[in-house]
Amino acid sequence: LLRLPRHWLVLPGILWVLMSCVSAFLNGFGAYDAASTTFVQFLRWGVPFMVGLMYFGSREGMERLAIGLVAGALAYLPLVLYELRMAPVLHHVVFGFTQHQFVQTMRLGGWRPMVFLDHGLALALWYACAAAAATTLALWRPEVRIFGIPIRWVAVAVVFTSIACKSLGALVMMAGAMLL
Repeated sequence: LLRLPRHWLVLPGILWVLMSCVSAFLNGFGAYDAASTTFVQFLRWGVPFMVGLMYFGSREGMERLAIGLVAGALAYLPLVLYELRMAPVLHHVVFGFTQHQFVQTMRLGGWRPMVFLDHGLALALWYACAAAAATTLALWRPEVRIFGIPIRWVAVAVVFTSIACKSLGALVMMAGAMLL
């Protein structure tokens, strides 16, 4: 916690966590509910925010985060390709239940993969972020290799997989991030 920067940019993160407490009181809930929802908000948003500030607040940290994001997407690729071909069934096979109604996975004459995430939209957004990170690394750090594979080939694979996830919203965000 001593590594947290003491800067005004930390204030929005603190306010985001505390707004759930204010919301609970404004909606007539008591102190227990306000504390409970604030704690959940802290775990969901506050902890990742603090970890991001502590470990990924520098240029080197951001580069490590981007490489990790792309490596995770590349490692997940065989599972995504399986669900694209066979149908989104891995969660059901491994855990015994599906996250959503099966009809939500049918898109454009094929399947929208989910693998082990809550929804296919979450997977599509993750791949869109990884694709933007991979293309950025390919442009600015072409010597990077992930699992021994040059980053330009990894970027191509992740971009095509992101497109195959069939989410227009994620693709628009990916394109916007790539343009930036």
